[in-house]
Amino acid sequence: AAAAQQVSAKVGPPLKEANALLAQKNFKGALTKVQEAEAIPDKKPYDNFMILQLKYNAYAGANMWADAARTVEAILASGQSPADQKATRLKQLMQAYGQMNNNVKVTEVANRYLKEVGNDTAIQMTLAQVYTQQKNYKAAEDIVRQAMAGRSVPEKTMLETLRYVQHEQGSLTAELNTLEQLIRYYPSPDY
Repeated sequence: AAAAQQVSAKVGPPLKEANALLAQKNFKGALTKVQEAEAIPDKKPYDNFMILQLKYNAYAGANMWADAARTVEAILASGQSPADQKATRLKQLMQAYGQMNNNVKVTEVANRYLKEVGNDTAIQMTLAQVYTQQKNYKAAEDIVRQAMAGRSVPEKTMLETLRYVQHEQGSLTAELNTLEQLIRYYPSPDY
């Protein structure tokens, strides 16, 4: 439905200018034009949604991650974002929180992604990294095992992460089994 909608005539021109400024990587200028659009009275919900999208792009481009995170949260809450964009929006939110080193929020959004969107190896491994940084090695091991499930040959980074968290937990037998897998699938004198 959102794809068929159009912004209102009053809101269109400043958003078009904001979009052109974004293409030129003039993020501050784009934000000024977005603010002009925000100030226009009697906007439709779709106008506000498009304003939020351009605002996010400007904030992310300007490395204003706290504002970018708030904007993605608003996009998700707007009811205007197409369902097929949920995965992208949650990844944007994870990126924003990651740039702010807010591991609590990264964990929250990653778990939300896995629950609402489904398994994604990149999300699972990001979550494993965060758990490892938090020294929550058991949670890191669990999420790596979930990422490995159903794979005949696990990725090297999965096995390396798994071996590390097993080592940190003092699980020597498990660590040796993982090391054997690393040798089998990724032979190297280091192993």
